[in-house]
Amino acid sequence: MTRVAFFKWKDTREVIAVLDTSPMTGGLLDSYMHIGQHGPVSIEALKEDCELIDEKEKPIDIYGDLFEELKSIGYEDLVRDNKWVLQYLN
Repeated sequence: MTRVAFFKWKDTREVIAVLDTSPMTGGLLDSYMHIGQHGPVSIEALKEDCELIDEKEKPIDIYGDLFEELKSIGYEDLVRDNKWVLQYLN
C-alpha cells in the first residue's frame, strides 16, 4: 500500500501528489507531477506554497488524472490518505 496526499500549488493551481514511499530525509518527501514527474518536495514548500486537497473532493474534479497516471506507472496499490502527511505540516 502506498499512501498519497494531493496538494495544489497556490500560484499555478497544478496538482502535486506527495507519496509515502520513503522516510522523510532532510525535510524532503517524494512527489510526482505531470510535468517533472518524480522528484523531492520540501515540507517548507508544502506549508508555504501549497494547499492540501481535502479527501472529500471528487477525484475527477481535481486530481483524478494524476491519480490514474500514478496507477498506470506502477502505483497500483494507491490509497488516498492525508493523515500521514499532516504530521509534517504541523
